[in-house]
Amino acid sequence: RMAMNNRRMEFGRPVSGKRRLKDLMLQKDNRLCADCGARDPKWA
Repeated sequence: RMAMNNRRMEFGRPVSGKRRLKDLMLQKDNRLCADCGARDPKWA
């Protein structure tokens, strides 16, 4: 039985945390802060 993990795979290799964060930050829904409405938040 294979162990499950929550790491995203790309081309058969795990994706780094920095890459995953960058991908999330580039999503349309993450372009505005949900709390204050600031554009392109870089905190949290």
